Amino acid sequence: MDFCRLLLKYLPVLDKLLGILGLIQDNTQKSAQENRPFEIATNVAISVSVLDWSDSSPGPLRLKLEALENQIGTLGDDLSALIANLQLAADPVILPTTPPTGYGGGATVDDVWGFELTPDGIIAADALEIAGHLALVTQSSGQLPVQGNPYMVLEGAIASEGYYFPGSSSRPLNPMNILADDTRLSWIEREATGRTWIHDASQDNYYFQDAPPSNDLLWRCIVDQEWFNRLKATSVGVVPGALVLPPLWPGLDAVTLGTPVDLDAGVTISEPMDGVIIDVTSVPPKQGWFTFDGLLSYRNLGALTFLDDNDQAELAQPLGFTSAVYCPKTMAHAASVKLRTSVDVTGTVTPWIVTPA
Repeated sequence: MDFCRLLLKYLPVLDKLLGILGLIQDNTQKSAQENRPFEIATNVAISVSVLDWSDSSPGPLRLKLEALENQIGTLGDDLSALIANLQLAADPVILPTTPPTGYGGGATVDDVWGFELTPDGIIAADALEIAGHLALVTQSSGQLPVQGNPYMVLEGAIASEGYYFPGSSSRPLNPMNILADDTRLSWIEREATGRTWIHDASQDNYYFQDAPPSNDLLWRCIVDQEWFNRLKATSVGVVPGALVLPPLWPGLDAVTLGTPVDLDAGVTISEPMDGVIIDVTSVPPKQGWFTFDGLLSYRNLGALTFLDDNDQAELAQPLGFTSAVYCPKTMAHAASVKLRTSVDVTGTVTPWIVTPA
């Protein structure tokens, strides 16, 4: 009877202790504490091993239960010590005044974050920044922008390659080094020598593979042809032919004037041109007009339209000022122009073309 009472007394206690131990193990692992729960688990295993039920006589069993009582007392002390060391949510975090061995050379912020992690000088602060930047960018994109090089991105299986690449470089591309006869490829190859650039037709750009023999990491120049045309225009000071824009009057010294033709009820001039000059010498006496600080613009004088090399006309432009320049609005160059003028309007229309540089 004594044995049964002791067994009923201690086994439920032991079961509760094991349950508490499981909770403490879980919370302690989350709190980054030392492995104290595993020491307690070992003690529990020892306590259970004390119960050797092969000898069922009352005497030995009583001794084993007394030994178990002592073990439970030891476990209780261990649990109390463990709970005392846990960081509770409502309590402030207390850091040690002296950092553990290997965590920097001192207790100051500079000592810890300035600690060099790699032989080539990567410090703890830089490593943290790199990791944060990588996570921020790759959470929504497979490409990493390149600091100081807006024309390049890094893409590929970055997780398997690592983020810091000793000896790997995208080579900065300077658009102000684009020459008048450059193509995209000739400019890129001159700026980033020693690379094998491959054209990606699906994206209309170029890339080179890095970190050989791996093929899952590459540097991509994201400048497409239209972007390159604009960079080239800025660099060389002229608009390349591939960039189609309507002509503008560049100044009298930069144009070649054609032969003037008299205005009439209907006039057609068929020759390549970038625009025309209208000079009105006389209008009917009762023609309505507006004045722009002494500069007259007449109403209902007529209109003109430019035609392209497929004989397609653009929206007509009304005539008005006695001397005015007109350019096409929807084409780079006109193949011809057609005019109409009211009765008794006299003057000339003179085609012009931009003089080649």
